[in-house]
Amino acid sequence: MQMVHHKDKKGGNILKKIITAINNPDLNLKLKELKMYEVVSKDIQYKEGILEILEKTEKVDTIILKEDIPGEKDLKEFVLDLLYLKNSLEIIIFLKNNDIETINFLKNKGISKIYSDEKISLENVIKSLEDIKIQETENIEKIAISGAPGVRKKRVFNNFS
Repeated sequence: MQMVHHKDKKGGNILKKIITAINNPDLNLKLKELKMYEVVSKDIQYKEGILEILEKTEKVDTIILKEDIPGEKDLKEFVLDLLYLKNSLEIIIFLKNNDIETINFLKNKGISKIYSDEKISLENVIKSLEDIKIQETENIEKIAISGAPGVRKKRVFNNFS
């Protein structure tokens, strides 16, 4: 698998810098051991911890986030805070609930890497970092009403995109 690099001002390669907040310190450690990315901290256990790191350093490219990590703010407020602090931040998020409203909110904020939290694994995190599609196993059913009253059109999506 190729390594994710950015170019510095002199044309040299630097590793993608990431933070994990997925309540999985073992996965964080495995990512560090791979040396494919620069994991800038231990797995963060609460939302405010992520904000503290972002306020102290601009050296973060990507946050891998689990929806239900503890914190004072709800997910939507928290995402807005993250993007306010660093609008170029890539956010990879694993959702506990496949709520269409939440998914649409995230997509409207430019977050496209949205997965079910049952998909958290080293392999899937690497695939997401490398922009390789993760196959979702569960279907989300979305019913849209169109046309005359009472006419329904069903669409079944195999993933969030």
